[in-house]
Amino acid sequence: MRPLIIITDPSPLGDDVAAITMLIRAQTDVRLIVAVSGNVWANEAACNTRALLQRLRRDDIDICVEMPSPAIKARQRAFAMRTVAPTFPRYIGAFSREPPRTLDGFRVCGDLFPAIAAVGRPDLFVIGPASPIATTIRTHPEIADGVGRVYLMGGALHCEGNATPTAEFNFWFDPNAAETLLASRLAVTLLPLDALRNLCDTAERDAAPDPAKPFSNNVCNSVRNLTSTIVCDEVLAAVALDKRLVLGRRALKLSVETSPGPSYGGVNILDDAAERRPVEVIQEIDKTAFWNLLRCTLALDDMCDQ
Repeated sequence: MRPLIIITDPSPLGDDVAAITMLIRAQTDVRLIVAVSGNVWANEAACNTRALLQRLRRDDIDICVEMPSPAIKARQRAFAMRTVAPTFPRYIGAFSREPPRTLDGFRVCGDLFPAIAAVGRPDLFVIGPASPIATTIRTHPEIADGVGRVYLMGGALHCEGNATPTAEFNFWFDPNAAETLLASRLAVTLLPLDALRNLCDTAERDAAPDPAKPFSNNVCNSVRNLTSTIVCDEVLAAVALDKRLVLGRRALKLSVETSPGPSYGGVNILDDAAERRPVEVIQEIDKTAFWNLLRCTLALDDMCDQ
């Protein structure tokens, strides 16, 4: 596997935390983690990432914070004032209205291109809104030549979304970023919500963590308590670690709805004649192999603090 740059929006506990833990415990060469706004605002995501890396004893991995765009700043103000548009019905209470946490010790990243060039053709693992990639694509179209593959969690093609009836959360939070990425020349492997609907088996999920490993249980308990799809980002981590888990895939040309309205953040399947690069869309994964991999990578040993 190539060196990895992770783009994430982790809450203190949740599926982002589990996915990052899987990748690190599998000895993946993680070079940089970029904290973005999504589940929480970017500065909070950076603090949560730092706490996770300290717990995993991986303070050697750099963390930076995305530079918020005017659109994200406007959204943050709207959520704080509870004046969001009708396209944001389900998550109005999910965001902190407290003053932002300090950014002391974090580098603000307005352009990923230098970091990507320094690593040398890394893969990108995107389990939050794709905002920083979109900014870099717009300023450096040649980024496609400097990236191996983009592993992207997002979108709902033929199923109900988890943010609105038509939209998955990551695409809904910054649809312009998702559209910019899907319209680029970057090689993208997309894990949509459609491929995850058969991965909510409680018995198998509860069997995944090793009961003798407190941190493993801590991570999995956080995922268990989510109200949306139980496993999302962990599946993408598993696919990045072992591509044999993918049982079905299809090349599709996609776009994202960026106009206000009921389809905001939704995914459109384009005609084959559309002038954009096809996306590798995961349709089915090996369920048993996934749970086995989850169990193995989250079975943390005593090197990790409880």
